[in-house]
Amino acid sequence: MTPPRLLPLLALAGALCAAQPAHAAVAPGRITFPIDQGAVQNDADVAGLSVGAALPDGRVVLAGTQRRNALVLVQLTRGGAFDPSFGSAGRTRIEIPTGEGPGGLEPAQVLIRPDGRVLVVATLPPASKYELPRLIVVGLGADGRLDQGFGDGGVARLPIQASCANCGPATLLSDGSLAVTGNTGRVPASIENDPNTKPEFRWVAARLTPDGRLDARFGQDGIATLPGDNGGGYGASALPGDAIALVGKDASGPKVARLAPDGSLDRGFNGGAPATPPLAQPFVFSVLGRADGSFDVLGSGEGVARIVRYTPEGEVDRAFSDRSIGQIPGGQGPSALLPTGDGGTIVAGFGTFLKPPLVVARLSADGVVVRRGEVDVPFGGGGASMFARRRVPRATPLAQNGFVGGRPIVRPDGSLMLPGAVGVHEATGEGTGIGIDQAAVAAFTPAFELDEAFGGPARQPVVSLRVARQRAATAVGTNRLALSMRVTAPGPGLALLQVRARGKTIARSTAPVYRAGTTTRRVFLTRTGRAMLRGARNLRVKAGMRFRDLVGTENAASARGRLR
Repeated sequence: MTPPRLLPLLALAGALCAAQPAHAAVAPGRITFPIDQGAVQNDADVAGLSVGAALPDGRVVLAGTQRRNALVLVQLTRGGAFDPSFGSAGRTRIEIPTGEGPGGLEPAQVLIRPDGRVLVVATLPPASKYELPRLIVVGLGADGRLDQGFGDGGVARLPIQASCANCGPATLLSDGSLAVTGNTGRVPASIENDPNTKPEFRWVAARLTPDGRLDARFGQDGIATLPGDNGGGYGASALPGDAIALVGKDASGPKVARLAPDGSLDRGFNGGAPATPPLAQPFVFSVLGRADGSFDVLGSGEGVARIVRYTPEGEVDRAFSDRSIGQIPGGQGPSALLPTGDGGTIVAGFGTFLKPPLVVARLSADGVVVRRGEVDVPFGGGGASMFARRRVPRATPLAQNGFVGGRPIVRPDGSLMLPGAVGVHEATGEGTGIGIDQAAVAAFTPAFELDEAFGGPARQPVVSLRVARQRAATAVGTNRLALSMRVTAPGPGLALLQVRARGKTIARSTAPVYRAGTTTRRVFLTRTGRAMLRGARNLRVKAGMRFRDLVGTENAASARGRLR
């Protein structure tokens, strides 16, 4: 016999506003807002803002993607409001064809020119399965509109590939030109039959003129190739006289190099050859040039970050490096090396999978650690309960943190801005699911505390609950209760739902709330509930709910009802 069709289990309802608010949720030190009109996606991953740069007055320009086929930029004031002087009400969206292939558009770095114009370094899917992602640079005016005089209609497509997905491969030079490092080459197609085939990647650097054209005076037709097999470029930083400090790799491991303004290897640095940094950490992705011609190289991994400083003569500054080794906490992956206005440095990075806390340390100009610690990033969101037919589903915790961090930004006063994304999702299988995500931004003072001048006062969600009249009905072999509820919620979040009868919990699960309005959700039965509801009639129940929005603000509601 076919089981009876299940009734709607949980309805979440509320009057939709005529227009979405500028921010979906705010709290002291943090904000969230939708990038793509709050659409539910067949994707359990979250996407939002990932990189950005600060303006001299403390405003920031942040970049992300809309479903990986459009570049989205926002400009925020110091307090976290959208800056109306940028784009349309503080936002700009640029469609960029990505072509065929896996992946999509991904911003890698934002750079601000002295006149306020913006450059966004980004990647597109590889040209073939044997290559790495393609590098592009998008030029915008200070008003957020596409700079038609840069590259080809605002986009410069480089003939080099990105060697790293979480690096800062570009640097601005004094004349407004741009240096970008990466790689050329490919893995030979013979890899299909011979797993021992060696990649043919070469570490390169390119230089673009201020209008986004390859500078023929640099290297060979704008591309300088460094020595070594299976190479790649990770980071670049400008030095006095438009020399360029680079970090990358070859087949033997991490390397650092210094290029002259014409793209040749500087013979004053390690005899004109790339050098192997004296670092044991596996990730050597960040480099920071200094006004005196020295530069710092950051190695991170295995919970520790270490810095090596090279003098203008190309020697390791042993005094600086000895002070910093072993002193800086680091995450499991690449960390950021960020300059401060007083000549110091901030090292910041996440642990596994770009999840909080943010591990930070502030160093003085001579390498002394003056402050360090772990910074909480208090957002909400996370994963809902997953239905399981053959076992009792588990109610996931309400107090999750669904935030995924981008690259930290230092503002001129030494405070930090952290772009990222937060969302709620519901798994539908191994590696699959549906969900909704929003851009998320947090701000911290120079003392690494939440900046309460950013965002605004927390607005407690307004929630309510109602048990509709209905029959107590379950289908044999299912774990779902035919129970209808109504919840009024202001926006995305998680709702922990519980139903009790005769002093026992008969249903409990964590449901995703994707938007204000009416939606349908299920409350999963406990073993007790499955036994009690078989043949039950006229059963009095009490339903309860705790709702938590994307900035971590909570409220609760309850209601009584009867199952006929």
